[in-house]
Amino acid sequence: MRWRPLPALRQEGLLTQVVLGTIHRHFEYSQNVEYSGQIDVERGEIEYTRHCGTTSPFPWGPEVVFHTHPRASCAKDHSYPDLFLFCCSPARVSLLFSEHHVSVLEKEVPGLPQFDGLRDKLDFLRSGGHLQFSGGSNSLYFSAILERKFPEVYRVVSFKEKFGLLCKALRIRQQEWRIP
Repeated sequence: MRWRPLPALRQEGLLTQVVLGTIHRHFEYSQNVEYSGQIDVERGEIEYTRHCGTTSPFPWGPEVVFHTHPRASCAKDHSYPDLFLFCCSPARVSLLFSEHHVSVLEKEVPGLPQFDGLRDKLDFLRSGGHLQFSGGSNSLYFSAILERKFPEVYRVVSFKEKFGLLCKALRIRQQEWRIP
């Protein structure tokens, strides 16, 4: 784990283009490197771990967590596994950095009862040995759980629309920032 001070965080606040751009520049976006970590807003520091390959775990931490996607993944938005794990985690904000974008998820109501139900499902999957460290089957499990819990999403074809409906149902604000 590496800690890095981020003076702009204390001066500007977290969700500004200046701060997100500064954090974005801390990471490389090559094909086989990912980062995951947390941001301590009060101390104005970021803590992260560098991972080789596309096996970066979803960061499980306090208020603000983040991870990156490598250049080859082409993903610039949070995925179903990201959304599912974010709902289960204690974090209030999740940031996803890709080569030219930052995707932001923010819980409007951190203690929402639906989060408890999703945590129960996650505990069941873990206790049964169903989850892999990193893999496509996790995504299938998480998307199936979310779509069963919110059947109105199942009928929508577009991933972006489905994701938006899930965020609305879970009272999660979704933003995207382009980083030049």
